[in-house]
Amino acid sequence: MTHRLRAFAATAVALALLAPLTAQADPLADGVAAFKAQNYPVAARLLTPLAQKGVPAAQFHLGLMRRFGLGVSEDADAGRELNRQAAIKGYPQARQLMVAECLGDAGDECPQALTWLRADADAGNVEDETALGAMYLLGRGVDPDPVQAVAWFRKAANGGDVRAQVQLGAIYAGGAGDVAADPAQSLAWYRKAADQGDESALRALALAGAG
Repeated sequence: MTHRLRAFAATAVALALLAPLTAQADPLADGVAAFKAQNYPVAARLLTPLAQKGVPAAQFHLGLMRRFGLGVSEDADAGRELNRQAAIKGYPQARQLMVAECLGDAGDECPQALTWLRADADAGNVEDETALGAMYLLGRGVDPDPVQAVAWFRKAANGGDVRAQVQLGAIYAGGAGDVAADPAQSLAWYRKAADQGDESALRALALAGAG
């Protein structure tokens, strides 16, 4: 073997030995992947130390596992606290979960969730505009205010959010508080939602004989 070939072979061997060392593990990505694959024991092993270090994605996923006893002991309060910590750090899914809980049962964290939601809605996120409209409509974290609800639903609906379009169709169908019924607007918004394939809008149009 020539000197050049021996040098090439030595380099190849060295690179082969170094390869396992340069392939860095990613416990967070692996933990989230295990969570999505429903391999909860592995997810818990990988995510727990990261959650303890304050990594928001780990806190969010481990929080879900604690709430429902997935691979860990069930503790709904501990799960909510983990989610709250992730939400404080700005993790979007954690904030969305808090908003969903507020819309469902008006939890204690509704005022904080409303603050985050309003900031995101002001930034033009149509999904958050729709959620903020729902908070005002149902009175979650604020007094019920159908006028404000309609204003936020309209912003989102004009941005193409089908849920907001359906909500406007429903509100204008019968009116709500200071928002008067307006059958023409109701049908117009239902048609926009129906054009996107929304089944509830299609049913509403059929019931109104406007399909």
